[in-house]
Amino acid sequence: MKNLIFLSTAITSLLIISCGKDDQLDTSLSPVGTWELMDYYSEANFEIESIGISGTATTELGNSDATIAINENGTLVWSGTCTILSTVDIAGQVQTEEMSFVHAEIENWVENETGMLILENDPNTQITYDENTLTMIVNAMPTGDVTEEFGSFLPDTIELTFEKI
Repeated sequence: MKNLIFLSTAITSLLIISCGKDDQLDTSLSPVGTWELMDYYSEANFEIESIGISGTATTELGNSDATIAINENGTLVWSGTCTILSTVDIAGQVQTEEMSFVHAEIENWVENETGMLILENDPNTQITYDENTLTMIVNAMPTGDVTEEFGSFLPDTIELTFEKI
């Protein structure tokens, strides 16, 4: 009986200690530093009923030397060039397009109480990080719908992954 009570107490203590650690923000981590773009991905399934087509549009990272520098003064500086490969598949007909972007932009950021970074110009973008990886989820379509705009299909979200350098 004593062993059963001891085991029950030990398991309860372990659960309480484990739950307490999950709730605490790790203040030793910092987003400050330079991060290199390693991956860029989005996918959108679409259907345009008016002309009777449906398909999938994806984007992936081609070549890149793009980085972001997250500074202690609250600025986030994009720099470099990246090539995005966009593929559209409509009823088995595949078309791939290559687009290059030059980044030279400064944004302001703040960190909320959960450790997520928030961009002042785009509060819907979610930025999380750990010691080596920073992930940015850009909400391209706030409504969650995929629509045709200027001949291109916009996904619900775009995911960018960076590694600390």
